[in-house]
Amino acid sequence: MKEGKYKTRIRTYNPNRFNALDAGLVFIVALAFFEGVRYVITLESLPVIGWLKAIYRYDTYLYLIVNILISQSEIFLVAFVYSRIRRTNPFNGGGYRAGGDIIHVLMSVAMIMGIMMVFYYVHDEFNYDVGTLLGKSGGGIEENKSPFYVFFALLYMFLSAFLPAIFEEMLFRGIIMRGLEQFGKCFAVICSALMFALMHGNTQQLVLQFLGGVAIGGVVMITGNWLLGSVMHFVNNIFAVLFAALITRTDDSAYTFYMTSAASAVTIVIGIFFIITAFLYFGSMVMTAVKKEASGEKMPSRVKPKFYYYAYDDVGEVTAAESVEKAPLTGRGEDKRMFLIEGRYSRLNARSNSALSIVCISAGILLGTVLIFI
Repeated sequence: MKEGKYKTRIRTYNPNRFNALDAGLVFIVALAFFEGVRYVITLESLPVIGWLKAIYRYDTYLYLIVNILISQSEIFLVAFVYSRIRRTNPFNGGGYRAGGDIIHVLMSVAMIMGIMMVFYYVHDEFNYDVGTLLGKSGGGIEENKSPFYVFFALLYMFLSAFLPAIFEEMLFRGIIMRGLEQFGKCFAVICSALMFALMHGNTQQLVLQFLGGVAIGGVVMITGNWLLGSVMHFVNNIFAVLFAALITRTDDSAYTFYMTSAASAVTIVIGIFFIITAFLYFGSMVMTAVKKEASGEKMPSRVKPKFYYYAYDDVGEVTAAESVEKAPLTGRGEDKRMFLIEGRYSRLNARSNSALSIVCISAGILLGTVLIFI
């Protein structure tokens, strides 16, 4: 097999991808890993507990920085290890791509900001009601300030926005949503958003994270651009902190109450405008794609990557061909070609058993629900 002449002229692309069983399994593993680490760090006999308490007493924001680094490292580790086992890219899921179309970016940001503006109050009320029913106080944590607390606060704000925008998108859009696409695009978007909300492990974020997950998943699914999901996630996290601070009343005077109420009403109206604008924009993309598909035309992409892969057929002939934008999930035994994946030839990951996949996905969702309310 003569590969040299191809390697000097083109770059390769891994056409492998995840399936629905992968999505269910990786979600269960991530939940179990989270709970396991949470249990371990509560053991008083471990030195790490003393260190965490000392950090907390020194500066609350430094403690939160350590917390976000631990949690995001867990997510990265699960996504990275599982993707290595399945020999698939955890960012693109075997088909998504990264592109910087400015209109896509602006409409994506408008969508996620609109959701925050409109539904923040709903999610806040939902959390209060659930806490009342379950007898859980909203509470908070004591704020300890060191001489460097401003620096730590700004660093925490950045890390809490940036790290989830990378690592959580790897897990929930690159692996989970891409795998769930085996059962259809709408199912993949909604189910991955539900898993995304449950993974946060509290009612405080449940509503907004689900709606945000639907928006992010929908945009990534429509555009095939995983980078937009990361941008939306980053903006959502930054905006959540700033918005929460903005709507917090500093006193209970009548003037402050009326001003806050007026600002809230204006915010909701602006948010509705953002959502409608973004919805019409991405909706028009979907309708155009549907019409072109029905007429037999191929929908041109604003981002046109040149994806190539090496493969050889039954007779051992090496080929270099341009891949489809979203790699197919083959049935068992349907594709006899061997693809060059991470340095060795192997077949693509096959479509998983539907019944087993549904059981695994349902078990993960049930586990996530139980962990939130216990």
